[in-house]
Amino acid sequence: MAITARTRSKASKAKFAALDQDMMARAEQLRAELTRLAESIGVAGGDKIEALGADAVKRYETLRASSEDMISDLSDHLSHYERQVSEQIREKPLQSLGVAVAVGFLASLLLRR
Repeated sequence: MAITARTRSKASKAKFAALDQDMMARAEQLRAELTRLAESIGVAGGDKIEALGADAVKRYETLRASSEDMISDLSDHLSHYERQVSEQIREKPLQSLGVAVAVGFLASLLLRR
């Protein structure tokens, strides 16, 4: 029986050694597959980042052009109102002075509180 136990023990050790080598080989394969997967995700992510960056630049340019147009329009409107106020002041200087004094007085009352 002692011989049979030793034989089983050697057979078990050999079996476990083969199993261990098989597990190590599978782990190495899995590691290599994970590395390839990470690389492909990195490439896909890089492509996506580039596309998002290009889209962001395009949107920025559109927004910038739109805001420049809005500023130009507002500037034109402001110039128009400025000309109207200047004409009104030239036509009725005393009335304009009275309005300015009244607005100043009201502003001082409001700011005092």
